[in-house]
Amino acid sequence: MAKRLPELDILRAIAVLGVIFAHWQWPMRVDVLPIWQRLPIKIMSVGGFGVDLFFVLSGFLVSGLLFREYVRHGSINVVHFLIRRGLKIYPAFYFFLAITIIAACGGLPLPDGLTFRRSLAEALFIANYLPGLWPHTWSLGVEEHFYLLVGISTYLAAVLRRGKSNPFRGLPVVALSVMCICLAVRMVYALNTDMDRAAVLRFTHTHMDSLTFGVFLAFVYHFKTEQAMAFVRRFRTAILLISCAALVVNTLWDGRVADIAFGPTLLYVAFGGIMALMVFKTGGKGFLHPIFRPMTYIGEHSYSIYLWHLATLTWLPAHFYHGVVPYLGLAMYTTIAVSTGIVFAKLIELPVLRLRDRLFPSRSTSVATP
Repeated sequence: MAKRLPELDILRAIAVLGVIFAHWQWPMRVDVLPIWQRLPIKIMSVGGFGVDLFFVLSGFLVSGLLFREYVRHGSINVVHFLIRRGLKIYPAFYFFLAITIIAACGGLPLPDGLTFRRSLAEALFIANYLPGLWPHTWSLGVEEHFYLLVGISTYLAAVLRRGKSNPFRGLPVVALSVMCICLAVRMVYALNTDMDRAAVLRFTHTHMDSLTFGVFLAFVYHFKTEQAMAFVRRFRTAILLISCAALVVNTLWDGRVADIAFGPTLLYVAFGGIMALMVFKTGGKGFLHPIFRPMTYIGEHSYSIYLWHLATLTWLPAHFYHGVVPYLGLAMYTTIAVSTGIVFAKLIELPVLRLRDRLFPSRSTSVATP
Protein backbone atom coordinates (compact mmCIF):
# COMPACT_ATOMS: atom_id res chain seq x y z
CA MET A 1 0.00 0.00 0.00
CA ALA A 2 1.10 3.56 -0.70
CA LYS A 3 2.96 5.55 1.89
CA ARG A 4 0.60 7.28 4.29
CA LEU A 5 0.80 10.82 5.55
CA PRO A 6 0.79 10.68 9.36
CA GLU A 7 -0.65 14.22 9.47
CA LEU A 8 -3.71 13.10 7.54
CA ASP A 9 -4.13 10.02 9.73
CA ILE A 10 -4.20 12.38 12.72
CA LEU A 11 -7.03 14.30 11.03
CA ARG A 12 -8.84 11.04 10.24
CA ALA A 13 -8.62 10.07 13.90
CA ILE A 14 -9.97 13.45 15.00
CA ALA A 15 -12.83 13.10 12.50
CA VAL A 16 -13.89 9.62 13.54
CA LEU A 17 -13.56 10.35 17.27
CA GLY A 18 -15.62 13.49 16.75
CA VAL A 19 -18.37 11.46 15.11
CA ILE A 20 -18.28 8.93 17.95
CA PHE A 21 -18.60 11.68 20.56
CA ALA A 22 -21.44 13.34 18.64
CA HIS A 23 -23.51 10.14 18.63
CA TRP A 24 -23.14 9.59 22.37
CA GLN A 25 -26.39 10.10 24.24
CA TRP A 26 -25.85 11.71 27.63
CA PRO A 27 -27.92 9.99 30.35
CA MET A 28 -28.86 13.26 32.05
CA ARG A 29 -30.18 16.74 31.27
CA VAL A 30 -27.19 18.69 30.04
CA ASP A 31 -28.83 22.11 30.40
CA VAL A 32 -29.09 21.83 34.20
CA LEU A 33 -25.40 21.04 34.72
CA PRO A 34 -22.97 23.69 35.98
CA ILE A 35 -21.02 25.47 33.26
CA TRP A 36 -17.76 23.63 33.99
CA GLN A 37 -19.53 20.32 33.26
CA ARG A 38 -21.69 21.62 30.42
CA LEU A 39 -18.84 23.17 28.40
CA PRO A 40 -16.91 19.96 27.59
CA ILE A 41 -20.20 18.27 26.69
CA LYS A 42 -21.00 21.16 24.33
CA ILE A 43 -17.58 20.87 22.71
CA MET A 44 -17.95 17.10 22.21
CA SER A 45 -21.47 17.46 20.81
CA VAL A 46 -20.17 19.36 17.79
CA GLY A 47 -18.07 16.37 16.77
CA GLY A 48 -20.55 15.56 14.03
CA PHE A 49 -18.53 18.03 12.02
CA GLY A 50 -16.09 15.15 11.63
CA VAL A 51 -17.99 14.04 8.52
CA ASP A 52 -17.15 17.35 6.84
CA LEU A 53 -13.50 16.81 7.74
CA PHE A 54 -13.69 13.36 6.15
CA PHE A 55 -15.09 14.94 2.99
CA VAL A 56 -12.25 17.45 2.66
CA LEU A 57 -9.71 14.68 3.27
CA SER A 58 -11.36 12.41 0.68
CA GLY A 59 -11.43 15.15 -1.92
CA PHE A 60 -7.75 15.84 -1.35
CA LEU A 61 -6.53 12.25 -1.26
CA VAL A 62 -8.66 10.65 -3.97
CA SER A 63 -8.15 13.40 -6.55
CA GLY A 64 -4.47 13.44 -5.59
CA LEU A 65 -4.22 9.80 -6.69
CA LEU A 66 -5.64 10.73 -10.09
CA PHE A 67 -3.38 13.76 -10.48
CA ARG A 68 -0.31 11.68 -9.63
CA GLU A 69 -1.39 8.99 -12.09
CA TYR A 70 -1.57 11.55 -14.88
CA VAL A 71 1.82 13.04 -14.01
CA ARG A 72 3.37 9.58 -13.98
CA HIS A 73 1.69 8.02 -17.04
CA GLY A 74 0.26 10.91 -19.04
CA SER A 75 -3.18 9.29 -18.83
CA ILE A 76 -5.83 8.15 -16.36
CA ASN A 77 -7.28 4.63 -16.26
CA VAL A 78 -10.67 5.37 -14.73
CA VAL A 79 -11.76 1.71 -14.66
CA HIS A 80 -8.63 0.76 -12.73
CA PHE A 81 -9.24 3.67 -10.36
CA LEU A 82 -12.86 2.67 -9.69
CA ILE A 83 -11.94 -0.97 -9.14
CA ARG A 84 -9.37 0.04 -6.52
CA ARG A 85 -11.87 2.37 -4.86
CA GLY A 86 -14.48 -0.37 -4.87
CA LEU A 87 -12.14 -2.85 -3.22
CA LYS A 88 -11.40 -0.25 -0.57
CA ILE A 89 -15.06 0.46 0.23
CA TYR A 90 -17.29 -2.47 -0.75
CA PRO A 91 -15.96 -5.57 1.09
CA ALA A 92 -15.94 -3.95 4.53
CA PHE A 93 -19.26 -2.21 3.90
CA TYR A 94 -21.17 -5.21 2.55
CA PHE A 95 -19.84 -7.37 5.37
CA PHE A 96 -21.14 -4.75 7.80
CA LEU A 97 -24.47 -4.65 5.96
CA ALA A 98 -24.79 -8.44 6.00
CA ILE A 99 -24.09 -8.57 9.76
CA THR A 100 -26.64 -5.77 10.25
CA ILE A 101 -29.38 -7.73 8.46
CA ILE A 102 -28.52 -11.01 10.21
CA ALA A 103 -28.44 -9.29 13.61
CA ALA A 104 -31.75 -7.52 12.98
CA CYS A 105 -33.38 -10.80 11.93
CA GLY A 106 -32.03 -12.27 15.14
CA GLY A 107 -33.76 -9.64 17.24
CA LEU A 108 -31.10 -6.97 17.74
CA PRO A 109 -32.47 -3.43 17.36
CA LEU A 110 -31.91 -0.99 14.52
CA PRO A 111 -32.57 2.76 14.75
CA ASP A 112 -35.57 2.59 12.37
CA GLY A 113 -36.13 -1.11 11.88
CA LEU A 114 -35.33 -3.55 9.09
CA THR A 115 -37.16 -3.31 5.76
CA PHE A 116 -36.29 -4.40 2.23
CA ARG A 117 -36.44 -0.82 0.95
CA ARG A 118 -34.04 0.46 3.61
CA SER A 119 -31.67 -2.45 2.96
CA LEU A 120 -31.74 -1.77 -0.78
CA ALA A 121 -31.00 1.93 -0.24
CA GLU A 122 -27.95 0.97 1.81
CA ALA A 123 -26.77 -1.62 -0.72
CA LEU A 124 -27.01 0.88 -3.61
CA PHE A 125 -25.35 3.72 -1.67
CA ILE A 126 -28.37 5.99 -1.93
CA ALA A 127 -29.16 6.15 1.77
CA ASN A 128 -28.43 9.88 1.58
CA TYR A 129 -31.59 10.29 -0.54
CA LEU A 130 -33.77 7.42 0.69
CA PRO A 131 -34.16 6.07 4.25
CA GLY A 132 -31.49 3.53 5.17
CA LEU A 133 -30.79 1.23 8.07
CA TRP A 134 -28.26 3.41 9.88
CA PRO A 135 -28.14 7.18 10.39
CA HIS A 136 -24.42 7.47 9.55
CA THR A 137 -24.09 5.57 6.25
CA TRP A 138 -25.47 8.49 4.23
CA SER A 139 -21.94 9.89 4.01
CA LEU A 140 -20.79 6.76 2.17
CA GLY A 141 -23.34 7.53 -0.54
CA VAL A 142 -21.91 11.02 -0.95
CA GLU A 143 -18.41 9.56 -1.17
CA GLU A 144 -19.40 6.95 -3.76
CA HIS A 145 -21.06 9.55 -5.97
CA PHE A 146 -17.95 11.70 -5.65
CA TYR A 147 -15.66 8.85 -6.73
CA LEU A 148 -17.67 8.43 -9.92
CA LEU A 149 -17.77 12.15 -10.65
CA VAL A 150 -14.12 12.90 -9.98
CA GLY A 151 -12.92 9.77 -11.78
CA ILE A 152 -14.93 10.43 -14.93
CA SER A 153 -14.29 14.20 -14.99
CA THR A 154 -10.53 13.90 -14.57
CA TYR A 155 -10.45 11.15 -17.19
CA LEU A 156 -12.32 13.35 -19.67
CA ALA A 157 -10.05 16.31 -18.93
CA ALA A 158 -6.99 14.13 -19.53
CA VAL A 159 -8.41 12.80 -22.82
CA LEU A 160 -9.65 16.13 -24.17
CA ARG A 161 -6.35 17.85 -23.36
CA ARG A 162 -4.03 14.93 -24.02
CA GLY A 163 -0.37 15.84 -24.15
CA LYS A 164 -0.71 18.90 -21.93
CA SER A 165 1.52 19.07 -18.87
CA ASN A 166 -1.48 20.21 -16.84
CA PRO A 167 -4.84 19.37 -18.45
CA PHE A 168 -6.55 20.39 -15.20
CA ARG A 169 -5.59 24.06 -15.47
CA GLY A 170 -9.22 25.15 -15.41
CA LEU A 171 -9.99 23.26 -12.19
CA PRO A 172 -9.91 26.32 -9.87
CA VAL A 173 -12.69 27.95 -11.87
CA VAL A 174 -14.72 24.74 -11.89
CA ALA A 175 -14.18 24.29 -8.15
CA LEU A 176 -15.28 27.84 -7.40
CA SER A 177 -18.37 27.35 -9.56
CA VAL A 178 -19.31 24.13 -7.73
CA MET A 179 -18.85 25.79 -4.34
CA CYS A 180 -21.03 28.75 -5.34
CA ILE A 181 -23.75 26.51 -6.80
CA CYS A 182 -23.86 24.27 -3.71
CA LEU A 183 -24.09 27.32 -1.45
CA ALA A 184 -26.94 28.72 -3.55
CA VAL A 185 -28.79 25.39 -3.51
CA ARG A 186 -28.45 25.13 0.27
CA MET A 187 -29.73 28.69 0.60
CA VAL A 188 -32.87 27.75 -1.35
CA TYR A 189 -33.41 24.73 0.89
CA ALA A 190 -32.80 26.82 4.01
CA LEU A 191 -35.46 29.35 2.99
CA ASN A 192 -37.91 26.49 2.36
CA THR A 193 -38.97 25.74 5.91
CA ASP A 194 -40.76 22.55 4.83
CA MET A 195 -37.42 20.85 4.12
CA ASP A 196 -35.91 18.86 6.97
CA ARG A 197 -32.49 20.17 7.98
CA ALA A 198 -30.88 16.75 8.43
CA ALA A 199 -32.18 15.49 5.08
CA VAL A 200 -30.92 18.55 3.19
CA LEU A 201 -27.39 18.20 4.49
CA ARG A 202 -27.25 14.53 3.49
CA PHE A 203 -27.75 15.14 -0.23
CA THR A 204 -24.78 14.70 -2.55
CA HIS A 205 -25.60 17.92 -4.39
CA THR A 206 -25.60 19.94 -1.17
CA HIS A 207 -22.30 18.56 0.15
CA MET A 208 -20.23 18.24 -3.01
CA ASP A 209 -18.49 21.57 -2.32
CA SER A 210 -16.70 20.12 0.73
CA LEU A 211 -15.17 17.39 -1.43
CA THR A 212 -14.50 19.83 -4.25
CA PHE A 213 -12.54 22.09 -1.92
CA GLY A 214 -10.36 19.08 -1.13
CA VAL A 215 -9.88 18.54 -4.87
CA PHE A 216 -8.81 22.17 -5.26
CA LEU A 217 -6.25 21.78 -2.46
CA ALA A 218 -4.93 18.62 -4.14
CA PHE A 219 -4.60 20.52 -7.43
CA VAL A 220 -2.43 23.27 -5.95
CA TYR A 221 -0.51 20.71 -3.88
CA HIS A 222 0.43 18.65 -6.93
CA PHE A 223 0.65 21.22 -9.71
CA LYS A 224 1.57 24.41 -7.82
CA THR A 225 3.68 22.79 -5.13
CA GLU A 226 6.33 25.42 -4.49
CA GLN A 227 3.86 28.32 -4.64
CA ALA A 228 1.43 26.53 -2.32
CA MET A 229 4.07 25.67 0.25
CA ALA A 230 5.49 29.19 0.16
CA PHE A 231 2.00 30.67 0.56
CA VAL A 232 1.20 28.49 3.57
CA ARG A 233 4.52 29.24 5.24
CA ARG A 234 4.11 32.97 4.72
CA PHE A 235 0.49 33.21 5.84
CA ARG A 236 0.34 30.33 8.35
CA THR A 237 -0.80 32.60 11.19
CA ALA A 238 -3.61 34.11 9.11
CA ILE A 239 -4.69 30.66 7.88
CA LEU A 240 -4.80 29.36 11.44
CA LEU A 241 -6.82 32.35 12.66
CA ILE A 242 -9.28 32.10 9.77
CA SER A 243 -9.71 28.35 10.33
CA CYS A 244 -10.33 28.80 14.06
CA ALA A 245 -12.68 31.72 13.45
CA ALA A 246 -14.69 29.67 10.93
CA LEU A 247 -15.09 26.84 13.47
CA VAL A 248 -16.13 29.22 16.25
CA VAL A 249 -18.60 31.10 14.05
CA ASN A 250 -20.14 27.85 12.81
CA THR A 251 -20.54 26.64 16.41
CA LEU A 252 -22.03 29.84 17.79
CA TRP A 253 -23.98 31.16 14.77
CA ASP A 254 -27.50 29.88 15.25
CA GLY A 255 -30.44 29.77 12.86
CA ARG A 256 -31.68 27.70 9.95
CA VAL A 257 -29.98 29.74 7.21
CA ALA A 258 -26.69 29.83 9.09
CA ASP A 259 -26.81 26.11 9.78
CA ILE A 260 -27.91 24.79 6.40
CA ALA A 261 -26.56 27.34 3.94
CA PHE A 262 -23.28 28.54 5.44
CA GLY A 263 -22.42 25.75 7.89
CA PRO A 264 -20.73 23.39 5.38
CA THR A 265 -18.87 26.32 3.78
CA LEU A 266 -17.41 27.44 7.09
CA LEU A 267 -16.44 23.87 7.93
CA TYR A 268 -14.60 23.06 4.72
CA VAL A 269 -12.77 26.39 4.86
CA ALA A 270 -11.72 25.62 8.45
CA PHE A 271 -10.71 22.03 7.85
CA GLY A 272 -9.04 22.81 4.53
CA GLY A 273 -6.94 25.47 6.23
CA ILE A 274 -5.95 23.13 9.05
CA MET A 275 -5.06 20.37 6.57
CA ALA A 276 -2.96 22.80 4.52
CA LEU A 277 -1.06 23.86 7.64
CA MET A 278 -0.30 20.23 8.50
CA VAL A 279 0.60 18.99 5.01
CA PHE A 280 1.68 21.88 2.78
CA LYS A 281 4.12 23.25 5.33
CA THR A 282 6.24 20.10 5.24
CA GLY A 283 5.62 18.88 1.70
CA GLY A 284 4.35 15.60 3.11
CA LYS A 285 7.66 14.71 4.80
CA GLY A 286 6.02 14.45 8.20
CA PHE A 287 6.75 16.30 11.42
CA LEU A 288 4.64 14.57 14.05
CA HIS A 289 6.16 13.46 17.33
CA PRO A 290 5.95 9.71 18.12
CA ILE A 291 3.60 10.57 20.97
CA PHE A 292 0.87 10.91 18.31
CA ARG A 293 1.32 7.32 17.14
CA PRO A 294 -1.90 6.10 18.85
CA MET A 295 -3.85 8.75 16.92
CA THR A 296 -2.26 7.77 13.60
CA TYR A 297 -3.12 4.13 14.38
CA ILE A 298 -6.77 5.10 14.87
CA GLY A 299 -6.64 7.10 11.65
CA GLU A 300 -5.29 4.12 9.72
CA HIS A 301 -8.38 2.11 10.75
CA SER A 302 -10.87 4.99 10.67
CA TYR A 303 -13.06 3.61 7.87
CA SER A 304 -13.96 0.40 9.73
CA ILE A 305 -14.26 2.30 13.01
CA TYR A 306 -16.73 4.65 11.33
CA LEU A 307 -18.72 1.72 9.94
CA TRP A 308 -19.10 -0.10 13.26
CA HIS A 309 -19.24 2.67 15.87
CA LEU A 310 -23.04 3.02 15.97
CA ALA A 311 -23.55 -0.75 16.09
CA THR A 312 -21.55 -0.88 19.31
CA LEU A 313 -23.81 1.82 20.75
CA THR A 314 -27.09 0.36 19.49
CA TRP A 315 -26.54 -3.34 20.17
CA LEU A 316 -25.20 -3.06 23.70
CA PRO A 317 -27.90 -2.30 26.31
CA ALA A 318 -28.10 1.33 27.39
CA HIS A 319 -27.43 0.45 31.01
CA PHE A 320 -24.12 -1.09 29.94
CA TYR A 321 -22.81 2.42 29.27
CA HIS A 322 -25.13 4.56 31.37
CA GLY A 323 -24.86 2.49 34.53
CA VAL A 324 -21.56 4.20 35.31
CA VAL A 325 -20.31 7.76 35.67
CA PRO A 326 -21.27 9.61 32.42
CA TYR A 327 -17.74 10.37 31.29
CA LEU A 328 -16.66 6.82 32.10
CA GLY A 329 -19.56 5.55 30.00
CA LEU A 330 -18.36 7.68 27.09
CA ALA A 331 -14.82 6.37 27.55
CA MET A 332 -16.13 2.78 27.53
CA TYR A 333 -18.19 3.42 24.38
CA THR A 334 -15.26 5.06 22.60
CA THR A 335 -12.89 2.23 23.53
CA ILE A 336 -15.33 -0.46 22.41
CA ALA A 337 -16.19 1.36 19.16
CA VAL A 338 -12.54 1.94 18.24
CA SER A 339 -11.50 -1.61 19.20
CA THR A 340 -14.37 -3.17 17.24
CA GLY A 341 -13.50 -1.15 14.16
CA ILE A 342 -9.83 -2.09 14.38
CA VAL A 343 -10.69 -5.79 14.72
CA PHE A 344 -12.91 -5.78 11.63
CA ALA A 345 -10.37 -3.68 9.71
CA LYS A 346 -7.77 -6.39 10.34
CA LEU A 347 -10.23 -9.18 9.50
CA ILE A 348 -11.84 -7.73 6.37
CA GLU A 349 -10.62 -4.34 5.16
CA LEU A 350 -6.82 -4.66 5.32
CA PRO A 351 -6.51 -8.20 3.88
CA VAL A 352 -8.64 -7.13 0.92
CA LEU A 353 -6.45 -4.07 0.42
CA ARG A 354 -3.33 -6.22 0.34
CA LEU A 355 -4.98 -8.49 -2.23
CA ARG A 356 -6.08 -5.43 -4.21
CA ASP A 357 -2.53 -4.10 -4.35
CA ARG A 358 -1.32 -7.40 -5.76
CA LEU A 359 -4.08 -7.75 -8.36
CA PHE A 360 -4.51 -4.07 -9.24
CA PRO A 361 -1.27 -2.24 -8.38
CA SER A 362 -1.55 1.49 -7.89
CA ARG A 363 -0.80 3.55 -10.99
CA SER A 364 0.02 6.59 -8.88
CA THR A 365 2.94 7.26 -6.62
CA SER A 366 2.32 8.25 -3.03
CA VAL A 367 0.36 11.45 -2.52
CA ALA A 368 3.06 12.34 -0.02
CA THR A 369 5.57 13.15 -2.76
CA PRO A 370 4.28 15.79 -5.20
